[in-house]
Amino acid sequence: MPLARAHADEVWRPEPDSEEGIFEDPQPRLLSELARVTLGIEPRVDGETALGLSLGASLGQGVPPYGDGLAFGLAGLEENVLSHGLGSLHLRTHLGIGFGSNRIYGIAEQTLDLGVRLPFGASPLGLYVRGGTDVGAYGDSRLYTSRITLPYGRVGVQWMGRKSMVELGAGGGALLLGRFNVGDDGVRSLSGTYEIGPTLLVTTPVLQLSGELRRIGAETSGTGQPVVLARAMACGSMRGFGLGLCMQASYGTGDVFRREERIQVEATSFFGGLTVGYLVE
Repeated sequence: MPLARAHADEVWRPEPDSEEGIFEDPQPRLLSELARVTLGIEPRVDGETALGLSLGASLGQGVPPYGDGLAFGLAGLEENVLSHGLGSLHLRTHLGIGFGSNRIYGIAEQTLDLGVRLPFGASPLGLYVRGGTDVGAYGDSRLYTSRITLPYGRVGVQWMGRKSMVELGAGGGALLLGRFNVGDDGVRSLSGTYEIGPTLLVTTPVLQLSGELRRIGAETSGTGQPVVLARAMACGSMRGFGLGLCMQASYGTGDVFRREERIQVEATSFFGGLTVGYLVE
């Protein structure tokens, strides 16, 4: 899934007797090059983009038909955090399409939030506050989850090193439109509600982690328990081969309305996969 690598934009050269060696100039990445060309800035941290093949699986419980599904397809993904001065920008993209036992499956997610990073003096720690939008949809013929959150915001603490970065915070916003459908007959509207939950992002030269937990409020009619959606990703970079290997999972649970029986039942869904991608420099 998203592959991100933090690195400094300047060359760091220690004293000759240092045992730490010399960091070479980082190679230009797609998003930082766009920032340099269009905005005339050199970002402190940026990431990478991966294109590759994915093997996915889905599982639904609570509403028939029960069982799982397998699919094979193509995926394109990235996760970037850029900082310049007090400015901070986060961009996450995940696109995929494939075919399998549950017919066609797909995923399209886009998160964009920008704001400020306030450092704690000379410390690598800082406070970030960003706002923007979060949209996405994923599923197959048995599972379908979608959301349009606007405005969407994130706030938390960020540690930024020379080649690594850690963000821990919370995100949330107003859900303008959304669905949580499980099985052939379990439906749940998320429109007109809100979401809130913790977020995590870790980027290093060889390992990338990210995750989100979304607690989405009850329907405007006041019926139904909140829906909980979770997303997690773990990626490893094999730079010698220009490859990235990622594992990702999305999980949802909550009440849905079974139209045929006109009752509410608790349902769960799982959608995950493995992606082998080529790193786009």
